Amino acid sequence: MSRLLKLHGVWDTSLVEQLYGGQNEMTVAKRLVQKYASRAAEWQEGRIDLAKIQAWIEESIRRAKDLTYAQIPGYPCGADMKRTRITLSEEYLQHAEPVVEEQLAKAGYRLAAMLNRTLGD
Repeated sequence: MSRLLKLHGVWDTSLVEQLYGGQNEMTVAKRLVQKYASRAAEWQEGRIDLAKIQAWIEESIRRAKDLTYAQIPGYPCGADMKRTRITLSEEYLQHAEPVVEEQLAKAGYRLAAMLNRTLGD
């Protein structure tokens, strides 16, 4: 990943492409469903309302702070990021891969719960 990207772009796109690029989406989805089946009930529990969605947002923000930004040595919190460049190490990228995988699975399970409740099982 030598091109210049914003950090959220690395997490939202580049890491996903690195992990799953060229693979069939259905195959990837089935693999994630199988791997994380034991977490499905946890990720889909409760009523889905604005409070629940807000909790999901806050959880994502915490994970971003703890796993995305805090893991970058010397991350210049508050720095002018238009002028500051950060190089992500291979170790950082390898650490990110299981997080990306879990977050994709979690999002899929949560979306499925929302659709099932909205449209009916």
